Amino acid sequence: PSSASSPQPREPSGNFSCHKLGKLVWAKSGSHPWWPAELCLLVLDELVEAFPPTGVSWSKGYRKCMVLYFNNGEAEFDLLSPHTVVLPFAPNRPRARVNPNNRSRQLDEAIALAVKRAAHLGFLAVPPT
Repeated sequence: PSSASSPQPREPSGNFSCHKLGKLVWAKSGSHPWWPAELCLLVLDELVEAFPPTGVSWSKGYRKCMVLYFNNGEAEFDLLSPHTVVLPFAPNRPRARVNPNNRSRQLDEAIALAVKRAAHLGFLAVPPT
Protein backbone atom coordinates (compact mmCIF):
# COMPACT_ATOMS: atom_id res chain seq x y z
CA PRO A 1 0.00 0.00 0.00
CA SER A 2 1.07 3.57 -0.59
CA SER A 3 1.53 6.05 2.20
CA ALA A 4 1.70 9.80 2.57
CA SER A 5 5.45 9.57 3.25
CA SER A 6 6.13 7.82 -0.06
CA PRO A 7 3.82 9.12 -2.77
CA GLN A 8 3.13 6.73 -5.59
CA PRO A 9 3.42 7.91 -9.18
CA ARG A 10 0.21 7.90 -11.14
CA GLU A 11 0.02 6.79 -14.71
CA PRO A 12 -0.14 9.71 -17.12
CA SER A 13 -3.70 10.86 -17.61
CA GLY A 14 -4.31 13.14 -20.54
CA ASN A 15 -1.13 15.19 -20.60
CA PHE A 16 -0.33 14.95 -16.91
CA SER A 17 1.27 12.55 -14.45
CA CYS A 18 1.29 13.21 -10.72
CA HIS A 19 2.33 11.97 -7.31
CA LYS A 20 -0.58 11.45 -4.94
CA LEU A 21 0.22 12.83 -1.47
CA GLY A 22 -2.20 10.75 0.59
CA LYS A 23 -4.05 13.80 1.95
CA LEU A 24 -7.77 13.58 1.24
CA VAL A 25 -9.74 16.82 1.06
CA TRP A 26 -13.00 18.41 0.03
CA ALA A 27 -12.40 20.85 -2.82
CA LYS A 28 -14.70 23.51 -4.27
CA SER A 29 -14.22 25.11 -7.67
CA GLY A 30 -16.44 27.99 -8.73
CA SER A 31 -20.15 27.19 -8.60
CA HIS A 32 -19.57 23.41 -8.54
CA PRO A 33 -20.48 21.55 -5.33
CA TRP A 34 -17.87 20.45 -2.80
CA TRP A 35 -16.19 17.31 -4.19
CA PRO A 36 -13.82 14.75 -2.62
CA ALA A 37 -10.24 14.99 -3.90
CA GLU A 38 -6.65 14.13 -3.05
CA LEU A 39 -3.79 16.60 -2.92
CA CYS A 40 -1.16 15.84 -5.53
CA LEU A 41 1.96 17.19 -7.17
CA LEU A 42 2.19 17.32 -10.93
CA VAL A 43 5.50 16.63 -12.60
CA LEU A 44 7.19 20.07 -12.56
CA ASP A 45 7.66 20.44 -16.32
CA GLU A 46 4.00 19.63 -16.92
CA LEU A 47 2.90 22.01 -14.13
CA VAL A 48 4.85 24.96 -15.54
CA GLU A 49 3.59 24.23 -19.06
CA ALA A 50 -0.04 23.97 -17.92
CA PHE A 51 0.08 26.90 -15.47
CA PRO A 52 2.81 29.31 -16.58
CA PRO A 53 4.16 31.44 -13.73
CA THR A 54 3.03 35.06 -13.70
CA GLY A 55 4.70 37.94 -11.93
CA VAL A 56 1.82 38.42 -9.51
CA SER A 57 1.14 34.84 -8.51
CA TRP A 58 4.75 33.76 -8.07
CA SER A 59 6.47 36.90 -6.81
CA LYS A 60 3.90 37.73 -4.11
CA GLY A 61 4.00 34.24 -2.60
CA TYR A 62 0.47 33.50 -3.82
CA ARG A 63 0.08 29.83 -3.01
CA LYS A 64 -2.24 27.28 -4.56
CA CYS A 65 -2.61 23.55 -4.17
CA MET A 66 -3.22 20.94 -6.83
CA VAL A 67 -6.08 18.50 -6.30
CA LEU A 68 -7.06 15.36 -8.18
CA TYR A 69 -10.83 14.87 -7.97
CA PHE A 70 -12.27 11.44 -7.30
CA ASN A 71 -14.50 10.28 -10.16
CA ASN A 72 -15.02 7.20 -12.31
CA GLY A 73 -14.09 8.92 -15.55
CA GLU A 74 -11.08 10.83 -16.77
CA ALA A 75 -8.76 12.30 -14.14
CA GLU A 76 -9.64 15.90 -13.32
CA PHE A 77 -7.12 18.25 -11.74
CA ASP A 78 -7.61 21.74 -10.35
CA LEU A 79 -5.36 24.43 -8.90
CA LEU A 80 -7.10 25.96 -5.86
CA SER A 81 -6.45 28.34 -2.99
CA PRO A 82 -5.78 26.12 0.04
CA HIS A 83 -7.31 28.51 2.57
CA THR A 84 -10.69 29.12 0.97
CA VAL A 85 -11.79 26.10 -1.06
CA VAL A 86 -9.89 23.08 0.33
CA LEU A 87 -10.96 21.44 3.60
CA PRO A 88 -10.01 18.12 5.24
CA PHE A 89 -11.98 15.01 4.23
CA ALA A 90 -13.03 12.90 7.23
CA PRO A 91 -13.47 9.29 6.05
CA ASN A 92 -15.50 8.45 9.16
CA ARG A 93 -17.95 11.26 8.19
CA PRO A 94 -17.78 11.09 4.39
CA ARG A 95 -20.84 13.24 3.66
CA ALA A 96 -19.90 16.08 6.05
CA ARG A 97 -19.62 18.74 3.31
CA VAL A 98 -22.51 17.48 1.18
CA ASN A 99 -25.80 19.33 0.94
CA PRO A 100 -28.38 16.80 2.21
CA ASN A 101 -30.54 17.56 -0.84
CA ASN A 102 -27.71 16.60 -3.22
CA ARG A 103 -28.19 12.88 -3.90
CA SER A 104 -26.15 12.79 -7.09
CA ARG A 105 -25.07 9.30 -8.16
CA GLN A 106 -21.75 10.75 -9.39
CA LEU A 107 -21.09 12.40 -6.02
CA ASP A 108 -22.01 9.19 -4.16
CA GLU A 109 -19.56 7.26 -6.36
CA ALA A 110 -16.84 9.88 -5.78
CA ILE A 111 -17.34 9.68 -2.01
CA ALA A 112 -17.16 5.88 -2.17
CA LEU A 113 -13.85 6.14 -4.08
CA ALA A 114 -12.49 8.59 -1.49
CA VAL A 115 -13.48 6.29 1.39
CA LYS A 116 -11.88 3.32 -0.42
CA ARG A 117 -8.67 5.38 -0.87
CA ALA A 118 -8.76 6.31 2.84
CA ALA A 119 -9.00 2.60 3.73
CA HIS A 120 -6.11 1.84 1.36
CA LEU A 121 -4.02 4.53 3.10
CA GLY A 122 -4.86 2.98 6.49
CA PHE A 123 -7.13 5.79 7.70
CA LEU A 124 -10.00 3.32 8.24
CA ALA A 125 -9.86 -0.21 9.57
CA VAL A 126 -13.00 -1.16 7.65
CA PRO A 127 -14.68 1.11 5.10
CA PRO A 128 -18.17 2.21 6.17
CA THR A 129 -21.10 0.75 4.27
